Amino acid sequence: MNSRLIEKTHLVAIDPWAMILPDSIYPRFVEARHPHVPAIETLSRLAGEMTASERTVVLENANAMLAMAKDVVATVGRIAERTAR
Repeated sequence: MNSRLIEKTHLVAIDPWAMILPDSIYPRFVEARHPHVPAIETLSRLAGEMTASERTVVLENANAMLAMAKDVVATVGRIAERTAR
């Protein structure tokens, strides 16, 4: 797992966007929109303000969250199928 993900776990419990976005962008993102209802336009504008390395970290973090979510869906789905029988 990405060490940055581990460093930010205290924030992730509050808002997963804190894990995805760099520290320099996240506060402005929160101010622009409620963190649980992000506007793509806001995210697009803020992504334009990120450095190339920050955008790379954002993509890595988002892909890590996607992989974890897929694992959760697969695991819970298997358990649901077994218990439904």
